[in-house]
Amino acid sequence: ITGDLWVSDYDICIPMMALRQDSDGYFVYVMQTTQTLMGIDKRVARVDVYIEKTDGRYAAVSGGLSSNDQVILSSSKPLSDGDSVRVGP
Repeated sequence: ITGDLWVSDYDICIPMMALRQDSDGYFVYVMQTTQTLMGIDKRVARVDVYIEKTDGRYAAVSGGLSSNDQVILSSSKPLSDGDSVRVGP
């Protein structure tokens, strides 16, 4: 899977630091935003991905991730699907 990664050859490329892995495979966390009566609600959602190719810094992925998704790169606390999100500087 590793080698030279040409971003233009793939639909979605993400930093390797965004990838997570468990017994079910690779996944990323994304932030989903919805408008509620109380304001904007931001939640974590797990999206399973398949790694097409990596170059050690970036990964070309396929699966349920779209180019409009806001991938979460890091967090000050452990994340789980459905958690509430606060965006910091």
